[in-house]
Amino acid sequence: MKKDYVILMIFKVLTINADVSTKLVEEETDFIIPCSLQGSAVHLSLDFNNSYIVNGFGTCSRSWNQPCKPKTVECALTEDTCFFTLTSLPTLLLRDLKYVICKSQLRVVNKYVISVFARAENVTCATPTLQNQHLSLTCSVQKIFPEASCRFVLLSNGKEIHGVGNITHSHRIYLDHVMYYEGQCSWEMNTGHLTSGKYKIIVYVHPKNTKYTEFNYVIQREFNLPTAISTDTTPVFTRTTTESYEHTNPNDKELPAYALTPAALSNSAGLFVYSQVHLLCLLAWLTLTVK
Repeated sequence: MKKDYVILMIFKVLTINADVSTKLVEEETDFIIPCSLQGSAVHLSLDFNNSYIVNGFGTCSRSWNQPCKPKTVECALTEDTCFFTLTSLPTLLLRDLKYVICKSQLRVVNKYVISVFARAENVTCATPTLQNQHLSLTCSVQKIFPEASCRFVLLSNGKEIHGVGNITHSHRIYLDHVMYYEGQCSWEMNTGHLTSGKYKIIVYVHPKNTKYTEFNYVIQREFNLPTAISTDTTPVFTRTTTESYEHTNPNDKELPAYALTPAALSNSAGLFVYSQVHLLCLLAWLTLTVK
């Protein structure tokens, strides 16, 4: 009992100065991990959801001619920070990556919670409909991760009309070698307070762990009151980092899930096979990385 207490206290001392933050990572892209260099070297470790930890995945040192080891990991060294570039993580393993940890002088100096996303694909929006002073618009996304979040912006003469409309989300699992989602966003508003004229609706569809101003799919619809007439405009991808409103919706609901095959992920055998595939891929990737 006393031994366990001592080990726990040592662990707390070694992690008390750790800087914990969320690292947003897009699938199939390289990403950079900054590690504080508080001694002569800093070591990178990967902590996966299945409790498999890869210690010493990369090491950066001031004293080496080539600051980064092994050769499978790239890094750049400044006076007090080492920037590791991770380039070889397959999507299947990236989804299982829980933490990336930086250690220097036996202390955890940085700890990153990994939040993975995939941008929306094949987004479509129906024609706005107007019935009994209720305007509605539904958009669908075929593939995204994690679930989609939508924001609908109503404009009149180029100015946003604030505080209008209700949004509901629905989604279900879609499998394409790893798990994605497909879903719908529905928007509805009462037009009783609006005057006749031309309006525009801008729809932002993005992964729910990102802001609507980032990594989004944008579609515009135009209509006239009192009749709702839609004019399509070309969807565009945007990628900005502007701080702004982030939509959350308390009425989100989840539909029944598909399964590992086109048939369904609902049976326990399918889930067991799915977990085994994850483990085998992890072991195969680690073997190639170490070599």
